[in-house]
Amino acid sequence: MIIIDKEIYFVLYPEMTNYIFDSDNTSSIIKPHGGKLIDKLCLINEDKSYYKDLQSVTLNDNQQLDLEKIATGVYSPLKGFMDKKDLESVLNNMRLPNNIIWTIPILLDISKEVAINIQEGDKVVLLDINKKIIGLLHVSEKFQYDKNIIINKIYGDVGIDHPGAKLIDIMNPVFLGGEIELYKLKQSDYSQYDLTPKQTRRLFNEKNWTKVIGFHTRNPIHMAHEFIQVSGMKKGDCDGLFLHPVVGMKKANDYTSSIIIKSYEIMQKEYYEEDKTAFGVFSTYSRYAGPREAVFTAICRQNYGCSHFIVGRDHTGIGNKNINNKKDIFASFNDLEIKIVKFNKVYYSKSSKKYIEQSNDLDIKDDDIMEISGTETRKLFQSGKYPPKWFMRPKISKMIMDSINNKMDVFVK
Repeated sequence: MIIIDKEIYFVLYPEMTNYIFDSDNTSSIIKPHGGKLIDKLCLINEDKSYYKDLQSVTLNDNQQLDLEKIATGVYSPLKGFMDKKDLESVLNNMRLPNNIIWTIPILLDISKEVAINIQEGDKVVLLDINKKIIGLLHVSEKFQYDKNIIINKIYGDVGIDHPGAKLIDIMNPVFLGGEIELYKLKQSDYSQYDLTPKQTRRLFNEKNWTKVIGFHTRNPIHMAHEFIQVSGMKKGDCDGLFLHPVVGMKKANDYTSSIIIKSYEIMQKEYYEEDKTAFGVFSTYSRYAGPREAVFTAICRQNYGCSHFIVGRDHTGIGNKNINNKKDIFASFNDLEIKIVKFNKVYYSKSSKKYIEQSNDLDIKDDDIMEISGTETRKLFQSGKYPPKWFMRPKISKMIMDSINNKMDVFVK
């Protein structure tokens, strides 16, 4: 595992040096989305008077995560927060104005009170919730936009009780667009796993992987996911598997980040081959945007160095609450470089005692199918019962149950 000191400051000119590793131009790993890995990490000006007369914006946790993902190249080719032209192009065409595929708005919202003193062309200091300087925004545009239009374009007619729609609905009314600089990465309990694209690309190179399949999840690993991960490697004929769960803000009753990480630590230590897998965390927030977010998460994994990406039947959605659920969305993007490995419904076959992917070629009787939903699994744990062994490895079930018994946070409140 590669670990860096997240408190270090970075050089002013990214082209002079990479903040962690020098790029390997001979690498056969897939190119970043748009052709270049963006690097907006800079050295803070030691003369604090430089910032004294500048306006400032205090970022919430999600905004800070977006800032970091832009700066470290996860959101390549974005160099900053979107302006109105970017937003409308993404909403209407699922592409940036330069025709590069992009499906999710990346916006910086501020209150009207803060916006009054900010003008286009300004440099704005970006602060974390503790009022420490973490970056700078070069404001190219200040604008307003109907949030209902954004919700409708991304989610359809779902109502604001939808967790993704709610994220848009609670946004402030004014947006700032423009390129950013980042001075400092945020510390967290899982920083050792929060690898940047430059780190993962170096890691994949060291493992001699050229074909890497990425797996996105917001749950602890269970047997169905294990089946999909191993089968996905075979389908894609890949050298390595990049396990990459989301650890940012989630909706109530989702598993906490610590439980997800612990489950994969057990999996890595006890069951998976070290030379075939790598583990990191995707510190962002779930948007629950179904197919649009499936494309977005695939693009991010391409930037991390994945050549292939696993997409399930309700990837990043919440079942039938996502009205704009275009299952064939990837067919619209012939120019997407990362290869998508799709999976239909997966279930446990009682007769064959193994997991099987649903297929038109298989004649499966209903009484042979065994499955359990995530909601049912949570209820089992909460009632003090273990899920069946065919659903989850006992060591992982025990870790979750022990955490509950020790009054640890297992589910998001």
